[in-house]
Amino acid sequence: MKRLLKYKLFEAKEKPEPTAEKNNIRRRKLDYHDMMEYLEEKYNFKARGFSGIPSVMDVDRHFDKWCDKHGLPQKDSEGKHRNSSQEFYIQYKEAEDGEKTKPPYMDFWHYLVEYNDENMRNGGYITIPRTVDTSKDPSPERNLDMYRKLKAMYPKDKEINKNLDIVIAREEEALKNPKVDPWKGWKQQITDLIFKEFGEYANGDSLRVWVEW
Repeated sequence: MKRLLKYKLFEAKEKPEPTAEKNNIRRRKLDYHDMMEYLEEKYNFKARGFSGIPSVMDVDRHFDKWCDKHGLPQKDSEGKHRNSSQEFYIQYKEAEDGEKTKPPYMDFWHYLVEYNDENMRNGGYITIPRTVDTSKDPSPERNLDMYRKLKAMYPKDKEINKNLDIVIAREEEALKNPKVDPWKGWKQQITDLIFKEFGEYANGDSLRVWVEW
């Protein structure tokens, strides 16, 4: 213990004081949270709730709130809980104030966490690309492909197939009658604002910013 204590004292004593140059570099760090706070105030938006929805939980509870609004019980006529009820879901899907009004949850921070993946850590740099890759974004075509593959994996499970048939029919309908998505490109909108205000610090097609939480 004494040896360890001496080492720590020696290490602290011998550690050089930061130079003016190092301090200057520290001050020049482009902090992500400071940057987003500035952009949100200037352009009046929320990066962690771009659609005005404060959390993903509010989106998930949309069905429950709709059921409560219309006085639906916790179990349907077949005794199934409302969250697994085909009967209630079909009503919710078809109602004008049901699924059609379900708001999306849009969190720019979650997008960056996924993009940076293993490089994301507290007290480090992350990369913001100038152009958002939309090749893996959900679409009726990709959803249909996924659901059909799932159905092929469980050919004998009647309950799973029944549920998958419903969502497959929904995606097929969406493919036949495409709707204008008012939120399409929201990540690119935020990215464009970042590069508009802080593009001078970019290195080609990407910007590295400091994150600490």
